[in-house]
Amino acid sequence: MTRVIGSRFVREGFVSMHIHTAVIIGSGFGGQCAAKALLDRGIDDLVILERRPFLGGTWKQNRYPGAAVDVQSPLYSIASEPFEWTRMFAEREELDRYTQHVLDSNGLPARTHANTDVQKIEWVGDHWAISTSRGEYAAKFVVNASGPLSTPVVPLFPGREKFQGKQFHTNDWDTGYDHDGKRVAIVGSGASAAQVIPAIQPDVEQLHVFQRTPHWVMPRHDREFTPWQRRLLKLEPIRRLVRAGIYWSLELASSASSTRGRC
Repeated sequence: MTRVIGSRFVREGFVSMHIHTAVIIGSGFGGQCAAKALLDRGIDDLVILERRPFLGGTWKQNRYPGAAVDVQSPLYSIASEPFEWTRMFAEREELDRYTQHVLDSNGLPARTHANTDVQKIEWVGDHWAISTSRGEYAAKFVVNASGPLSTPVVPLFPGREKFQGKQFHTNDWDTGYDHDGKRVAIVGSGASAAQVIPAIQPDVEQLHVFQRTPHWVMPRHDREFTPWQRRLLKLEPIRRLVRAGIYWSLELASSASSTRGRC
């Protein structure tokens, strides 16, 4: 039973005297952008709920060999958060540093409650009641930035339970496992597989890749930026031009690919 009483609510015996303006679910780039946009507009009564013990989402979580961004770094970043990228396609360690930079520069760690898994949300008259693994929250607005790829999904294919070797998803890579000299099978050929395969191939005894549908693989024209290029990329006019150039080149490539597919 729920009863609304002025600016507080009573729900199953719980009483909260404060209704936040906004609660954001997830502390990855989506949650960071939402929080930054609210703060820039003077809305500072917000809380970020993060189910994991750490903040930052994808690039704090993924630790598989070869992890890197697959969109050019100057574009794969928040427009209002410049960064001195060291290379065109940043690797996980640099993306980790960028994520922490965005969190710290906007004061988001102090606004984030980690180890807080959202379990239920319901509308109770004039606000949202949010049940979590660590208690109850209330908010006028809820922003869902939980991320569609934050939980590993492994198909229940026959025989998997009988496999006696080590097995794990790239999203949940066991950094303590030594794969050197082992016979390794990669199931799938998506973005993470395309990065893991060349990273571990020189170290394993045998490597088998199982894929359902072949993918088109294009060369990744990566390069390191010189110190003066890194400084130039932080200058507003140049940074905007570079971002626009990368954006429209990707859009044109996508458009050309779609056109070929209809022929």
